[in-house]
Amino acid sequence: MAITINKTPEQVNLTGNPIFYELASSLAHPTIYIHCQLQVYYGGAWINATTDEDKIEADANGGVTVQVQALLNKYLVQKFTFPESTAAMFITQSGMSIQFRIKHKESWIEANGTEGESASYTEDSNTYYAIKGGVPNELLAIFNTAQTDWWNELKLNKQFCTWQPREKRTYPGAVEKLYWIFRATATLTLSIAWTATDATTGTIAKTNTANAYSVGECCISPALVEELAGKEIASYVVSIDGQSEERTYTIDRTYYDRADNFAFDNSMGCYDCLTAVGWRTEKGSNERSSYNKRFPLYPELTDRTRQNSRAWRTDKNESNTGFLIDTDWLEYMRELDLSRDAYKLEGSLARPVNIDTDEGITIDDSNDLLSYPITWSFAHKNRYWGKTSIVIRTPIPPYPESAIAMFDRRVGNKLIDRISGAEATIDATGVTFPELAADVFDKSDTTYWDASIPNTGGNNRKWLFSELNWEFMVDYATDAAHGTLFLKDFESDVRSTLPIMVYNPALNEAGQTEIVNYLNTYLFIVDSTGAVIQDSDNAFVVDVNS
Repeated sequence: MAITINKTPEQVNLTGNPIFYELASSLAHPTIYIHCQLQVYYGGAWINATTDEDKIEADANGGVTVQVQALLNKYLVQKFTFPESTAAMFITQSGMSIQFRIKHKESWIEANGTEGESASYTEDSNTYYAIKGGVPNELLAIFNTAQTDWWNELKLNKQFCTWQPREKRTYPGAVEKLYWIFRATATLTLSIAWTATDATTGTIAKTNTANAYSVGECCISPALVEELAGKEIASYVVSIDGQSEERTYTIDRTYYDRADNFAFDNSMGCYDCLTAVGWRTEKGSNERSSYNKRFPLYPELTDRTRQNSRAWRTDKNESNTGFLIDTDWLEYMRELDLSRDAYKLEGSLARPVNIDTDEGITIDDSNDLLSYPITWSFAHKNRYWGKTSIVIRTPIPPYPESAIAMFDRRVGNKLIDRISGAEATIDATGVTFPELAADVFDKSDTTYWDASIPNTGGNNRKWLFSELNWEFMVDYATDAAHGTLFLKDFESDVRSTLPIMVYNPALNEAGQTEIVNYLNTYLFIVDSTGAVIQDSDNAFVVDVNS
């Protein structure tokens, strides 16, 4: 008795297309069943993807076909990093690919009705990988006709996980990303060869070590390149050294009144970015329901015969790409139209939106410049309105360009008592904050503060309760004081860490003291709906002049 696997998945598969095994039994019985169960490598161990097995009756040749793509989706995620940092430009995104295999056994019914079954499952020794995404039916048919597949073509073309044309016009404030599937377990180098506006050149190199078929995210936004180059950049070329294609980004420094940055899931299970710099229209769509009321015999002016029972508003917008480079970019815009998971990147917030473009309008005359309209709406249907924002109303002297206030109170969307994975400790006299090494903003290995503020016996990380006298800091003895800054934590017992951090490598002691004193006056958290910062669990204030 034996089962032969005649057709296996590709080494890397897209769950939006069929992923299947073809198995055949060598048994000679009137009725044969092949039992299959999908296994995934999840959480450091092989587990059954479902609690139930598939029991499939074999055809006349003893064969069955088993499709597994639907079972893999729930173990996969799609991720992108935002806000970005020069300290994390080439990173592995766990969970974007999943390793899988099948196990199988046979059962049968003999001619006399006797039933039999294999004693145990046999686990396939070959494993495969899957990511979200898919290719269109026409392209799938072309691949099958040419006896090739998406993964093989991706490798042959040394392609990143995107269908974007290889030359792209970008903008100083744009966000740009690429994704790379590691072909083998290795340490790879992300290379960015830049040319500055003064014609000088240079190369930025970022390395990452990952297992085979892991997905690596490349954060390659112009602002990151300029920060590392220390110059105003004209263009740059991105590649994985010795592995990938080259992609060229040219920075357009023309002034535009509006620039809408979007990140959206693409057909390869990753994210693409696009900046729309053309005109933009904003409008709202309101829905209402009402009911009739009985008018009293002796009415008053405040009585009515019709009452609105509810009202909902959806904000609708239309942006335009501005002039595109060529028809390849016009064709590529289908990718945005088909996206299911899109975000508008504003400042340091990623706000979820829906792409609502019903009809892609293009122009027929090839002599005209090409552009593309994008209809989109914020991904909320709201019953109430409130101006939710975190702003600093007045510039903070003396360093308004580099003050960054960071709030980070989550792990898996749950409130925690740690900042950046480090936990504060409290004793009878005060709170001691932990050492932070290589944090994302201040790239030197420093403590929370570069200088002792206040000076408590030379330990610049311990704050005495008696010296926590600025109103913006937590008085750890009272909930109310904590609630003045962290509305989200007001009802909880999360009070064991410093609620605010200020980062600036160049900030001296006097400058830090100045910022600390001004924060209480000029930092506001406003949310009239009670759903604090729904668009993101992290809120940042960057560039206090804006």
